[in-house]
Amino acid sequence: MMKLRTVVCLFLVIATISCKTNNGSSCKITYIFNNYKKIGTKEYLDVRVFGSQQNGNLLILVEDWHKLEEIRRTKGMGYRGSELNGLVVKLVNDPIAKYSYKNLKSIID
Repeated sequence: MMKLRTVVCLFLVIATISCKTNNGSSCKITYIFNNYKKIGTKEYLDVRVFGSQQNGNLLILVEDWHKLEEIRRTKGMGYRGSELNGLVVKLVNDPIAKYSYKNLKSIID
């Protein structure tokens, strides 16, 4: 699990740097909702990440559910496969997830 998380983290960093250095020329990272997970007292989104050259899974810690309250209320039921458009994450020091939810533009069914 640790090896996969490291690969996905590197993928996101490389994809983000690549998008910025290519001036956004047809470079897009797509986030697709897989599942809601509660581990202990913390809640996470399991997200599939698609980029121009690679893809992988990412577990994202969520502490502010303002724009995601329906996903939380339904525990993800009915949202699987939805695009998390404009998802913004930040690096965190969490034993389970390397990223934390920061913001979201919209959820596309």
